[in-house]
Amino acid sequence: MSIFEDQKKFMLAGDQTVDELNLKQMDLYESLIHEEKSEFIFASAKFYCESTKLQAETIKEAIDILVVVSGWLLSNGIDAQKAWDIVHENNMAKVKDKIVKDGKGKIQKSPESIARKNKMMIDLIGLIN
Repeated sequence: MSIFEDQKKFMLAGDQTVDELNLKQMDLYESLIHEEKSEFIFASAKFYCESTKLQAETIKEAIDILVVVSGWLLSNGIDAQKAWDIVHENNMAKVKDKIVKDGKGKIQKSPESIARKNKMMIDLIGLIN
């Protein structure tokens, strides 16, 4: 089962809607995204200098970010798995091009990937209900 199916199951068990636009619920998940991001940043600041318990907490907070972002997508009626597949395909195409990284190691967009972005955005727009 995918993380998106797991999140959908959780949301339905909690009497939330999925696969349809729910602005109130979307706002809830947006606030949860901010909350979890802050908790992750706080936990990750201690990841390398503290105990394995704090490392486990950082891992938990990273997963919580995935959970609430998945919830936000589902609250928008987005097929999150299809959106993932579209973006993942675009990301994988970047590594088929000549790879250029910035100073931090982030893979940069090549001219080819910039051209592909338009198609990706059209495909993502097609997922919006």
